[in-house]
Amino acid sequence: SALVGHTRRMLMLLLAAVALMLLIASVNVANLMLVRTKAREVELAMRSALGASPGRVIRQILAESTVLAVCGGLLGVALAAWGVNVLVQLAPPGLPRLEEIAINGRIAAFAMTVTIAVAFGFGLWPAWRASRAPLSTAIQGNVRSTAGHQRRRSQLILVSSELAIAQVLLVAA
Repeated sequence: SALVGHTRRMLMLLLAAVALMLLIASVNVANLMLVRTKAREVELAMRSALGASPGRVIRQILAESTVLAVCGGLLGVALAAWGVNVLVQLAPPGLPRLEEIAINGRIAAFAMTVTIAVAFGFGLWPAWRASRAPLSTAIQGNVRSTAGHQRRRSQLILVSSELAIAQVLLVAA
């Protein structure tokens, strides 16, 4: 309370809003990864037919999602550092503890930890779905199957949850 005083509730609300925005972005990326693994279904089926275990397919897709998330996390930390510098320069004179506002190593490490956790959390579902794709329907091409309906249902669940979280943010705002 000595640091934030009476603004604690407002800062916690802001933290919740940022966490919900991260969740929306993560669900969006998970949905895009589902679509991408659907487009690569024949390739992944061939890998499985040539002897790749489901664990190997999962590791490959998780590695791709981790690389994507780390690039996004690094870009986010860089933009945050730039944004903090701009906001400090635009701050009115006499603002208390203005010189303490900065992006330090602890904040960058926390951001990268959250980035890795999000990459695994939301990359695991598309990876798991891709590893369970039946070889026969994947190799045959555009044959309608129950796997396509399940994937479409997964996408609808992701989009619905994304819209629900956005509604919560809108109402809170």
